[in-house]
Amino acid sequence: KKESLDKGLLIVEEFAGGALLLDSEVERERKVVIAEKRSRDSSSYRTFVSAMKFKFPDVAVSRRFPIGETEVLEKMTGKKLRDFYQARYRPEKIVLVIVGDFDSKTAISLIGERFSAFSPKSPAKPDPPFGDINHKGIKAFYHYEKEEGSTSVGIEIVNKSEEEAETSEIRGKRFITDIADRIVQNRLDAMVRKKKAPFTSASISSGNYLRRIQYAGISADCSPENWEKSIPILEQTLRSALEYGFTHREFERVKKDFTTMLDNAVKQESTRDSQVLANEIIWHINNHKVFQSPLQEKEFYSSVLKSIDIKI
Repeated sequence: KKESLDKGLLIVEEFAGGALLLDSEVERERKVVIAEKRSRDSSSYRTFVSAMKFKFPDVAVSRRFPIGETEVLEKMTGKKLRDFYQARYRPEKIVLVIVGDFDSKTAISLIGERFSAFSPKSPAKPDPPFGDINHKGIKAFYHYEKEEGSTSVGIEIVNKSEEEAETSEIRGKRFITDIADRIVQNRLDAMVRKKKAPFTSASISSGNYLRRIQYAGISADCSPENWEKSIPILEQTLRSALEYGFTHREFERVKKDFTTMLDNAVKQESTRDSQVLANEIIWHINNHKVFQSPLQEKEFYSSVLKSIDIKI
């Protein structure tokens, strides 16, 4: 309905440029955020923080966790928050995404009414420097948490990458990497299922983090006494894939899995949840990726699948 759409746009308008951030509100929320920070102090979170500082010591993301530092939270004022808000929440940095059953002409009219006067309230500020990655050679990372009942081991590589807009070539290469990851994942799952490994679960993944960090890793969860047995198996599984490749049977299985997934996505297109779809569109925009319909994705990825083969 027009009324509900207008109410939703009013809320978005307030988020985008109408927040008052009064001192009384800041004081009330300060206690909530500090309490939340205390509740986050878990073994898994401490491990995450420690790993980030090891992997990216010279990158801002390892020093600026979203919850903030206690001493900064205790001294935060409404003015500091407003200065940040007005410098960062700007028309050129905002994308409005609306998904649902509504009349597009009505939506366009309401958007014009709500946002035509939206303008910056202060000069823009430059983004903070991202930092650099200077890993060379092999480095070992160890972090102990007595609360944890299991041990995680793994092999990982990270490199700095330049921000780039997605192209058909880049998406195709990424998909081929996904296929390779899936085949290795099937090998790991088979080891666990047949109980031929000292670990209880294992996974492989690769991709691009924050659009600037290229990573690839293979890891496993095991009992503490089995960590020395688990690492060689991970290394051998990875080395086998890199040196000897995959079999036609493995490739055909994964090819069939991806084809089924693409077919199901097309069949379920009309039943997609609006909120999930909106978040998906926003994720693509934030990561400089092209959003496509399930049918478009099926046509693209099916073409890539037909163009590759296993070479013995």
